Amino acid sequence: AEAGQDRASFTKGGVGAHGTVVVFDADQFDDQTDIDPDLFNVFLLSPSISLSGVSANKVTLRFDSSFRPYDTMTGLVDVSFNNGGSWTNLLTLDTASTPGGESSLQRADETIELPISNPAGGSMKLRFGMTTAGNDWWWAVDNIRVTSAAGLIGDVNGDNLVNLADFDVIRANFYTGD
Repeated sequence: AEAGQDRASFTKGGVGAHGTVVVFDADQFDDQTDIDPDLFNVFLLSPSISLSGVSANKVTLRFDSSFRPYDTMTGLVDVSFNNGGSWTNLLTLDTASTPGGESSLQRADETIELPISNPAGGSMKLRFGMTTAGNDWWWAVDNIRVTSAAGLIGDVNGDNLVNLADFDVIRANFYTGD
C-alpha cells in the first residue's frame, strides 16, 4: 500500500499469507536517488533448477503478478538452460502489452502461467526483471511455482512417444535395476 499507489489491488499476492512478495519499485527507488531517465534495471535470479528426469517441453512456470505500466518500464521473465550464459524471453510486460495502456490497473492482480520449452534433463534458471524504468510504477511477483507434467506412461526414453524404442530400453535394462 506504498504511497497510495493502488498496490492493494494485488490480492493474489497475499502479503503475510504466502511468504515474501518481490516488488520492483522504480518510483520508490527514485524517491531516494535520481534514476531518471530510465536508469532502473534490476533482476531477480532463481537458483539452478534441476530438470533431471523431466521430459522435454514439460515444464510450466506459474506466478502471481501485479504490473502497473508507465512510460518505457518493462517487466521481463527469461529462462536459461546454460547457467545464465544466454537467456530466452518467456514474457514481456509493458504499456503496449497491457489492456488500458499506461498506468492501467488491468494487470494488477493476475496469475500468469507460461509453458517452457525445456530440454530433457539438465537444469534451468529463471530471471525476473524490470528494465528501462524511472520514476514509474511497479511490478510485484509472488507465489512462484515451477512444475513439470508427467510424461506419457510407457515413454521411458523421454521422446513423448510410446513405441518400440521404449521397449528396446526396457529390454536392454531388464533385471539390471536401472
